[in-house]
Amino acid sequence: MRPRHPRDVLVGYDGSDNARLALQEAIFIAQTSNARMTVVSVVPDVAATINAVWLAGGDPAQLSREMRIEVAATLEEAIEQIPEDVPVTKVLGQGHAGPVLVEQIDRIGCDLVVVGTRGRGAMRALLLGSVTEYLVRHSSVPVVVVPPPERLRDDLA
Repeated sequence: MRPRHPRDVLVGYDGSDNARLALQEAIFIAQTSNARMTVVSVVPDVAATINAVWLAGGDPAQLSREMRIEVAATLEEAIEQIPEDVPVTKVLGQGHAGPVLVEQIDRIGCDLVVVGTRGRGAMRALLLGSVTEYLVRHSSVPVVVVPPPERLRDDLA
């Protein structure tokens, strides 16, 4: 069976070094496969944080607005890195990143997911990041996991 070329590559982007590497890999795959890209950034659920902010006398609604603005700016940062010859869809999600990304795979019809993973200490070196692990377990399409950059890999030894 010949491998298929992806038609729409989804990448989750949070602005981290690992997400930047995953984005670059997704761009490469999309360009070489003549595929579309879907970039998803997720505003996290902040219910517990909002309670703490409220108890400290802060404004939970303001915190929520600020988080949404920050994540939207991160998404725009990713979009700016994608060459003009690659068609792209951007999605600003809300909730837990893993389930939001899986939902987008099915909703948009992506056929490949590219994500980064982060380096961890020796005790947890065998574990992927929680979002990456969720995707590997729940995605209906192949998941490409991009390893951390060399400067973050030292703690994996």
